[in-house]
Amino acid sequence: MKAGVIATIEGDFDRLDSYHESTTDRGFDLTTCVDVRRGHIDLPTGDLIAQSGRVLTQSVERVSEVDVEDGEIITSDGHDRISQWTQFIVVPGEFMIVEGGDDTFAFDVVGDLTQTHIERANFDLDEYAETRPEAEPWKYGFYNGAGNAESGTVYGTNVVEDPEMGDVLSQSNKSQLGLELMYESMEMKMEVTNSGYSRVLRPTNFSTENFVHFILNEFWEHRE
Repeated sequence: MKAGVIATIEGDFDRLDSYHESTTDRGFDLTTCVDVRRGHIDLPTGDLIAQSGRVLTQSVERVSEVDVEDGEIITSDGHDRISQWTQFIVVPGEFMIVEGGDDTFAFDVVGDLTQTHIERANFDLDEYAETRPEAEPWKYGFYNGAGNAESGTVYGTNVVEDPEMGDVLSQSNKSQLGLELMYESMEMKMEVTNSGYSRVLRPTNFSTENFVHFILNEFWEHRE
C-alpha cells in the first residue's frame, strides 16, 4: 500500500488480533471479519510495530429490484446483503490507514474491537510545508483565498511562483499539497490533504513499509 486515508487512534492496545462474528438479520447471514495477516512491519521508533490485513463487514440494505413481466418493466423495493471490505495498516495505539475514502467503515470496526476511538486525521499543511522549503509543488489546493479566488486546486510546475496565482496561494490556507522532493535519497512525487489522505506516485516500487515510515517521518507530528 502506498496510498490511503490516515486516522488517529485515541486509546491504546498492544496488537490487533483477527476477529470473526456472524449474525442474522431479516433472514440474511451477516459477517464481520478482521483478518490480520501474519508477520508485522518493523518500525524504527522504539517498540512500535505495524500490522496489515483486511476488514469485511456486511449489512442488510434496501435495494430496488427490476423485472420484466409480459413485456412490462416492473420495479419494486427489496432487501439484499451488502458487503464492504478494505485493506488496512495499523500501528497499534498510533494510527490506522485504509485504502480509500469510502473505506472508513473499517475505523469503526477496529475501534469497537480494540475499545478505542479511531477517526480520520487532520494535518496542518502550512506547518508541514515549512519543513520542506526545497520541495517543488506540483499541486496546491487552497481555501480562504484572498481576492476573487476563494478556493480551488492548481496544478503545474512550481505553482507558487505563478505570476497570477502565486500571491493567492501564499495568502491562503492549504487543503491539498503535492510535492516533488528528496526522501531518504529517493526522488519522490507525493500528495497529502489536510483531511488525512496521502499518496506516493513516485517511486512506483515504494513499499508498504516505506509508506508507513514516510507517514511517521513526514506528517505525524503535524496532525491537528
